[in-house]
Amino acid sequence: MMEGQLEIGCAERKRSPAALRKPIYARLHNLGEHDMENYGKKQRRRLSPEEKWNIYQECEQPGVKIGEVLRKHSLYSSDLQLIRREVKEAALERLSRSRPGRKKMTVVPLEEHDRLKRELEEKEKALAELSVMFTTLKKKVNME
Repeated sequence: MMEGQLEIGCAERKRSPAALRKPIYARLHNLGEHDMENYGKKQRRRLSPEEKWNIYQECEQPGVKIGEVLRKHSLYSSDLQLIRREVKEAALERLSRSRPGRKKMTVVPLEEHDRLKRELEEKEKALAELSVMFTTLKKKVNME
């Protein structure tokens, strides 16, 4: 080895000159070109509605230190403000859809009403016949 040269490991010797020009952190973490551009940048995390609801409920518990909850979930106070706003908007929207009082009656066509009424009468008649048969069988079994 000549003076002024560093000894390179076996894996380093087999790489192309372009691969050796990558910064050391890229080689250590096996990063590609796209990854190198985004190295060190925080990736935006998407929370599911269930996760947001759980975080909201956790923060609303009495005696809970909100800072600890936010650190546990790697969030900022501004994230919690957005979650609270979303919960409030969703609750208001849902409450505005429900109206107090009687529910609206559904309109059924007359033919379907008559058909359902006949079907109900037939089933009630069959049930009555089965009840009579069951009662007679029960009496026979108890007498024996």
